[in-house]
Amino acid sequence: MPVYMPYLWLGVVFCAAIAEAIGRRMIALALVPGGVVASVFAFLHLPVWAQILAFVFVSVACGYLFFRLLPRQKSGSRRNIGAEDLIGESGTVIDQIDNLAGCGLVSVNGEEWAARSIDYDGIIDEGATVSVVAVEGVRLICRQI
Repeated sequence: MPVYMPYLWLGVVFCAAIAEAIGRRMIALALVPGGVVASVFAFLHLPVWAQILAFVFVSVACGYLFFRLLPRQKSGSRRNIGAEDLIGESGTVIDQIDNLAGCGLVSVNGEEWAARSIDYDGIIDEGATVSVVAVEGVRLICRQI
């Protein structure tokens, strides 16, 4: 058995961890436990086929558990809302709304949205409280309260 095999598996763990840190999609995360187990097998001088088998088995099992269990946990913590659900909500202007200049941001329920005034030439100053009266695409149409 080659002497470098434990370090090869630790390299796989390191590369998977870096890929996961960059991508944050939980695709490479399942490879990390598989690489650790294969590295332990290599340090114990088990055959290469056993290391590969352990890597594949543990990675597939962890991948199954990650993708099977995490969506359930995530969905209960926060409900998904569409922009239409914001109609009637109140928010705060965080960047002056000026329809003629085409700018404006509001914070509604902790999220920032592009906003316009319901009045054609309306200007709503920063810090004002507004009510959402309509949605146009990803832009909220607001009225000052």
